Amino acid sequence: MNITLKNGNAVRLSVKPIGRGGEGVVHSVQQGAGKGPRVGKLYKPEKRTKQQEEKINFLIANPPATADVASGHPYLIWPTAALYDDGDFAGLVMPRAEGVELETLCLGKLDSSLGFQWQRFAHGTADARRLRLSICRNLCHAVAALQRKKCYVLVDMKPVNVFVNEQGLVSIIDLDSVQVTERGHLLYAGKLCTPEYTPPEALRQEKIRQLSWDNFSLAVILYRLLVGLHPFAGSFHNQAITDVTGAIQHGLYPHGQQRAAFAVVPHPHRGLHDYPAVVADLFNRCFEAGIHQPDLRPSAEEWFLALHELLTAAPVITSFIVTPQVVNDASPVRIQWQVSNAISLKLSPYGEVTGKQDVSVRVTRDTMFTLEATSFTGHKTSQSFTVRTDQRPPDIKRFTAEPSTVLAGEPVRLSWVVDRAATIYVGDSPGQLLAQTASYIDCNPNSATRYIIRADSAFGVAAQSSCEVQVYPRPVLNGFGPAHAKIKPGQPTELRWSVQHYQKLLLRIDGSTRDVTGKTAFDIRPTRTSTYELEIIALDGRTRLAAQATVEVVPLVKIQRFTSDKVSTMASVIVRLSWQVSHAEQLILHPEGRDVTGQTYCDVSPGHSTIYELVARNAVSETRSIPLSIQVQGLPRFEGMTLPEIPRISLSPPPILGHWQTHDPTQARRLIFEEQVLPPAPVGASTWPVGNVYARLRKALGAAVNRMLSQSEKSDANA
Repeated sequence: MNITLKNGNAVRLSVKPIGRGGEGVVHSVQQGAGKGPRVGKLYKPEKRTKQQEEKINFLIANPPATADVASGHPYLIWPTAALYDDGDFAGLVMPRAEGVELETLCLGKLDSSLGFQWQRFAHGTADARRLRLSICRNLCHAVAALQRKKCYVLVDMKPVNVFVNEQGLVSIIDLDSVQVTERGHLLYAGKLCTPEYTPPEALRQEKIRQLSWDNFSLAVILYRLLVGLHPFAGSFHNQAITDVTGAIQHGLYPHGQQRAAFAVVPHPHRGLHDYPAVVADLFNRCFEAGIHQPDLRPSAEEWFLALHELLTAAPVITSFIVTPQVVNDASPVRIQWQVSNAISLKLSPYGEVTGKQDVSVRVTRDTMFTLEATSFTGHKTSQSFTVRTDQRPPDIKRFTAEPSTVLAGEPVRLSWVVDRAATIYVGDSPGQLLAQTASYIDCNPNSATRYIIRADSAFGVAAQSSCEVQVYPRPVLNGFGPAHAKIKPGQPTELRWSVQHYQKLLLRIDGSTRDVTGKTAFDIRPTRTSTYELEIIALDGRTRLAAQATVEVVPLVKIQRFTSDKVSTMASVIVRLSWQVSHAEQLILHPEGRDVTGQTYCDVSPGHSTIYELVARNAVSETRSIPLSIQVQGLPRFEGMTLPEIPRISLSPPPILGHWQTHDPTQARRLIFEEQVLPPAPVGASTWPVGNVYARLRKALGAAVNRMLSQSEKSDANA
């Protein structure tokens, strides 16, 4: 090969290539082609077209600012000369990019194969956020330099086309593939793009890509560099969206309004909150507001200016307010601030307050608070304020017991009003904690007690006061009742009681009240059943107890009547005794001693003449009736009495007996016997002493005749 520049000057390239790509191979330049490290890119034969030669010559003739003025570091690896092989276009010369691919730092975890000097860029290390923001600023600076030409669009910007060195300086390579336009006309198209870094408008397949295309790709690279994850990574409820390209088309940004569309938001996305709000705001403009409105996306210049200010500007404390400025109790002090351009905040002696705007702190002594703000570059700004403490002792305005006199075990409310106290101790001995930072407490003393209140300020100053509660024993009633529970009308008796620990005794009798303090009995003579109440006033003068006792006045028993339905009778004949009695609880009939309580009559069958007496009793009296005599006569005696032979009567023709005629022979025989053998008793016989006996005897004989006639009938039938 005879590699030369366009002017024919020879260029010596390394024998072995240092890199290969889809378009050709890259050799280091060993001689010629300018100062500084250079490489030569030789295209494959099919890529060495006239159009490509013209494009390279246009790029060489229209370069952007490609290097940092101070350091001379090339942040745009821009073609500096065209290469020719025996006079034919073969490739280009460009500066050499140093470092590693930026993709290495865009991963969530730093590659362990990198040297020790790279470990400070690892997520979670002390200075990693500042270093990564610095790389982002440098990348934005490089892209902004390209965009200022207004005719170049990278189109396929991605981390593998960016190199970064240990100092965080970047170099964008593969710039011979940029899109070139002039006055709105496409001169040279860009390469095919990578979907993960392509904005949604790619679906429109427009011929000319706008600068907003690169703004989207740049924001994706910045997000990956700061967070370690693609900004549209996640899993979604819509199972048709399976990768980040689908999420980009639907605008599913996890920090935007469509967060609900995510089934799972990967944890690394939270890392965005570790950066200042201005960073998140710029991402929102690109991925939320500008997802389908490209003109709303921040440009590389906007990113650069925001990040440069964040990294270089000193932090500013715009306000630092402490409320209250003088503390007189245990209430916390609120400290508020507003700070800009700070990556970390420290409040001494409180501690780290990064990400906060206020804290509440308890102050127990005069304290100076210092707020120190640190920028990404380490610049510090601080402000201080001293909070004073009120060293006066607490003011115990009131400490009372209500009531101050009680009976044993009754509740007492201790209440207080105290100012400037952080802690309040209330008890029946110093230091005993019964209540803390309250305004009252209830207790139940069983003996006279002196209560103590001690109030401590938040600063160790104490005040003390006390109050006393007088405690009396509770009244004891051992008994209250009458000497007799039941009495006769007007019968004298007395009410008796035994009471201890009282101030006064009152006895209520029929609506009137008697003071019986010091007494143990009281005479009464009631004429009717009465209830009496003994009221006991306790030693505290307030508590009242009452007991009741009832005396039942029972009327005298009285027998108004005691009679019988017969005064003379025969043995075993029933006699009914009846009576009328009032106020009786028990009735006894003598001489039998039968208890007839609750009855008004009783049937007796005396076998001989008897004198009956009724005894009536109740709880207070007993009375006897006038004796009632019942005379009993003996029954008449019948000796040698025989029944005549029962006549046999022919059945045909039936005899005529007076006025009665029957066709029943048995019935005829029975009637003959009743009319002729045992005629009925004469009229009036029932009043005779023996009249009833005769009737009973005739009934018994009639039954016997019936049995005999029945047997005779059976015999005739058998015959």
